[in-house]
Order: sequence, then structure tokens, then C-alpha cells
Amino acid sequence: MGPGYWPQRLPSGSGTSRSSWSTPRRGVRWASAGLSGRAVSTPRFPRGLQYGRGAVDIAEIEAALPLLPPEDQKRLTELVAAYKVAKMYEFTWTPRQQACIDTMDELRKTVAVPEVLYGGAMGGGKSYLICAFLTQQAEQHPGASFYLCRKELKALKMSTLEVLLREVSICSRPGWVHRKSDTKFVHSNGSTILYGALASDDDRDRIKSMNLTGACIDESSEVEKESALLLKSRCNRNHNGKPFLLHATNPEPCWLEEIVKHPKNGQVYVPALPTDNLFLPAGYIEQIRDTYSDTPELFEAYINGVWGVIGTTDSIFDATELRACIFADVDPDAEESWGVDVARFGDDSTVVYSSLGRRIAQWERKDTRQTADDIAALFDSCEKEPTSIRVDDIGVGGGVVDNLASAGLPVIGIGAAERAIDSDRFFNRRAEMYWHVRNLVRAKAIRVPESDPLMSELLATKYEIRSGKILVEPKARIKKRLGRSPDLADAFVLAHAPTRPPTKRARYHTSKPFGL
Repeated sequence: MGPGYWPQRLPSGSGTSRSSWSTPRRGVRWASAGLSGRAVSTPRFPRGLQYGRGAVDIAEIEAALPLLPPEDQKRLTELVAAYKVAKMYEFTWTPRQQACIDTMDELRKTVAVPEVLYGGAMGGGKSYLICAFLTQQAEQHPGASFYLCRKELKALKMSTLEVLLREVSICSRPGWVHRKSDTKFVHSNGSTILYGALASDDDRDRIKSMNLTGACIDESSEVEKESALLLKSRCNRNHNGKPFLLHATNPEPCWLEEIVKHPKNGQVYVPALPTDNLFLPAGYIEQIRDTYSDTPELFEAYINGVWGVIGTTDSIFDATELRACIFADVDPDAEESWGVDVARFGDDSTVVYSSLGRRIAQWERKDTRQTADDIAALFDSCEKEPTSIRVDDIGVGGGVVDNLASAGLPVIGIGAAERAIDSDRFFNRRAEMYWHVRNLVRAKAIRVPESDPLMSELLATKYEIRSGKILVEPKARIKKRLGRSPDLADAFVLAHAPTRPPTKRARYHTSKPFGL
């Protein structure tokens, strides 16, 4: 009996109808320690063993084994064992994920390289779908080659690759080996899943040399259209399952809106909502709703999956709301903190703002020791000392932080580019700080100095949504548009920044300034 053969006839009295048996398709290699110490090559599920399609119960098949000839018993026992192993590693899809897979299967019958966009709201299971789908395809099509990517490799390793390793558990599935040095996963049937980026010229050069069966791009909104088209052109290998390109992303302003609103032949958009995902933890949707309660446009995008409600860039602050804060009531006895933006370049200024709504000082660029001396002198001259001094410690600001800390002042160094406290929502600390002040302005819980150029700097600051997170534009871009560096705005925001308590050393008193 050759491999892949399925008996068409059973002995009479077996209790199993002949219509339940058929010839299986070949192709998947399963490895199981329960079957042998090496990879065992077996066919796919025979039609009579397929789950959920009116198939014969596996217990009934096992009961019929003693009635078969010895050679048939052996082969059928192997198939039943392989089926049981396969069932252990069978993927469970949400209805929307299954709809996406079914759509892809239909398109692949008639379209050379179908392009499916699975996206929409957060919590729709996008990353899991593309990781599990690639794994399934690789196991079903020996010798196939796939590419899993995001714009940046670092982001891929921190997110998508974690889903592949921990949620899909690819390395725990039979036959898989992770070759980290080659950035790929290899299956014992000869299939591979390569992973990488789509941002640089080196990334694109690598892709040009590939011949792929299919590819999946996570957070496709980050990727340039030309890079995605290049990747699609490399999906040209047919291994039983025809080539494909699968996108996964949130509804952000990008070229993918063409697929949503004006799809071409072979392009389909499959929306995904958190309400479709039964595997989300309890309270997930309520948490997202609370997170974006102050930004209805983001709520519409990330909960309801609506495209086109997020602009490419938007102003963080509203002029009317800012003006209302000029006369906001602030308790003069409340704890006070200072924000210090240290000058870095020739025309920049060092600015000190108080959280009680007043500019304390501003001077041209000085060295770090002199700047620290001046801040310490301001601190000593206060009737009521601030509870913390928040300093932007990027570049020369780091030296100011070190000097103030050595003098025992309650200084907190804050890196605008460092990880946000709420990293699920904000791209970095800069975005988190500005958004916190935005909420204070909306609640009129902050005072903005009257007749101060601070107002124009705050109004000039814009934000965008990147990979589902809020990102405030960099100072260099604001400076180019405004004509000056937004040092006032940065110092003002630092004074109100959400922080952890400062580490305060014993104050070192001296009659000499720092460094002398």
C-alpha cells in the first residue's frame, strides 16, 4: 500500500459506510515524539477524518481497526495517530479571522496574487492572524517560502515576533526550528518563514532576491506603498497554495484606504472589530474606551474600525480652550514643580516654568555648570521651594541633571524620546507629557500665562497617530514652521509632566558655585 493511499473498501459488518472513506491529498509532514523519534511524513487529514464536516468519529474508526487486514491496520493506525497529533496543534480562529482565510482561499483560485487587508479596530486579532496563517500555510505546503515583516525590525521583534513565538508557539509545534542568525524559521518539510523589515534600501535589496509563496505585513500603514508593491512582486512561487499578500493594520491615514474604498481586482478589505474576538481578556474594550474617551476620533477608529476619521496631523491644543486657561483658578498653596528646557543650539533658550502658571526665568545658552548654578540660585531664593525640578535630560540637559542631583536638589531627568509610562497609548514620553497638558487645558485645571508667546508655541504643536499610538512632532519640525524653537512650550509641559517621585540626596551647602 503506497503512501497517501486510503482504503476504499471495508470488510462487511464493519459498521462504517464506504462513503466515509476517500483518497487524501498529500503534503504535510508532522513530527511527533509519540509516533517516532523523527519527523513522520503523512498525508493531510483524510476527508473521513476532517473535523466538523460530518466525518466519521475517530472512536468509530479505531473500533473498526481489528476488522481490517494487518497491512491496512498498520497504515490506518499511523493516520489516526497523525490526526491526533495534528488536532493538538490545530488553530482556532475567530469568525472574522475565518472569513479572512476563506476570502483568501477563494481569491487564490482566480487571482495571480490576491491582496487582502485585514484591519480596523484594536483587539481584532490582526497580528495573531498573520502569524498563525503563515505557520499553517508553511506546514501545509512543503518547500514554500514566506516573509513576515513590519517597517522596522526592532518593532517587529518587540511585537509581531512575540506573537509568533508566544501565542502561536511556533517553536513548540512539530518540525520547527528558529534560526536567529538567519532571521527565519525552518520547518522539516522544507518550508521557511523569513522575517525582517521594509524600511531601508538594504531591506528592499534583500527582498529583490527573494522568491516567495506569500507575505504578511503587520502595521502596513507604516510601510511605503512602493515597498509593499515590491514585496508583492516577489510573491511568485506556486506551492499548491497560490501566492498572496496579507496586510494587517489599524485604520490610519495611508495608501491602504484605496483598498478599503476603491479596491481593484484581487484586493479585498476584511474589517476586524474587538467585539468579534472572543479571546480578548475581560474588560479590554472598556479599557480602550476609557483610554480614548477624550479623543472621539480615535475611539471611532480603534473601537469601531472607521476609516477616514483620523487626520494625518492635528493640533494638540485648541485656541479657545487655551485662552480660557488664562483666567483658570489655581490654588496658590498647591505643590509647585518646575519645568526646565535646556538650550542646545545657538539661538535656543534655557527656560524655567512653574506649574502654577508663570515663567520663572529665560536666558541664552550657557554651559551646564553655569545653567545648574543659575537654577540652584533660583531655587534658594524661593519663599516656597518646588517639590521637583523636571529637566529635559537629552544632550546637555543630562549634565544639568547630574549637577543639580549632586547638589541635593529634587531634580527629575526626563528624556522626551524615552518609553512612555503608558506605552500602550503613547509613542514616547514627549507625546505623553503633551497629551497630559492637553487634558489639563480641556479641564481648565491649568493656568496659561497671559500675553505670553507660549500660546503660539502650544498652538503650533501637532500630533499624529503612528501604529495606534499618539506621537507629537519633533522640535525641529515645529521650529522650521514657527521660525523659532518651542523652548517655552517644552518647559511649560515639563512642569506639568506626569512623573515618578524624584530621588533627593542630602543637600550639599557651599558658598561656591558648581565646579569651582
